Amino acid sequence: MPFPPTSSQSLCATRSFGIKNMKLLLILLSLFFVACSQHQQDTVAVAHNDSKQSNEAKNQNENVPAPSPAITPTPELNIAFGKGLRIVPKDIKLENQKLRYKINVTYPQIEGTKNLRILNLNHRMKRLVSEQYRWLLNPTKEDLRYFQKHPDIFNSVNLTYEVPLAMDDLLSIYFEGYIYGIGAAHSAQISFSVNYDLRSGKLLKLADMFKPNINYLQVISQYCSNDLAKQHSANKLFFTEDLAPKAKNYKSWNITREGIKINFDACSVLACSEGQQSVTIPFAEMKDMLNPNSAIILYAK
Repeated sequence: MPFPPTSSQSLCATRSFGIKNMKLLLILLSLFFVACSQHQQDTVAVAHNDSKQSNEAKNQNENVPAPSPAITPTPELNIAFGKGLRIVPKDIKLENQKLRYKINVTYPQIEGTKNLRILNLNHRMKRLVSEQYRWLLNPTKEDLRYFQKHPDIFNSVNLTYEVPLAMDDLLSIYFEGYIYGIGAAHSAQISFSVNYDLRSGKLLKLADMFKPNINYLQVISQYCSNDLAKQHSANKLFFTEDLAPKAKNYKSWNITREGIKINFDACSVLACSEGQQSVTIPFAEMKDMLNPNSAIILYAK
């Protein structure tokens, strides 16, 4: 039978056990701190790497140019028609600080053919457009002295187009723009049109739409006066001279599927604040007057 330990032996055993436990505790604490330190280093390294990668990606993104927005012409400007033909927009953007002008023009050109008539039509449309801004390009010395009285203001022309009708037989294009001259209170609206018979290769005049010896201007004048009166309240003041049956009042017109559209620029038939006006005369209203030899008769049936 073993003897129980003496008090001296118990004390020594306790101390021995405590020292062993203390060493074990120190070892465990040491391992814990090493693990924590390594984890902290790994965390810092990961964060550093993430930051480095993020900065590298940022730098790469900064070095790569942002994609330009797609320049897609609106359906009204880019149109397929006829036999493999397409109307495409062309731009003219000119600016001169010294001569004080800004020009922003979009005009149509027909692609898909080498037909001389179509090429001539393209040339004519480009020339019609250039006539709207040519006055800006060569100001006189007197003009330049006057411009100095209005710093930071430019003469300007902004112009675009739309296509009311593009078919196998007929093409109708409406040009609309705004012109501003230094010193003017506001810009002025302008419009003009090109109506083209693809069968004959002929530029159409308003008179070509009607039978010979028909007083078509009187009919158009009366219809436009009545229609504008319906569109606006009775107290509107109309400039009756601009609605008179004179060819100069009806130079801007287009063929549409519904009829003949008459365009009135702002400040013509009504006050400038009323803006531009238009009246579409249905084919049914003119059926007995229309020229049976014109391609327009195909759309009036």
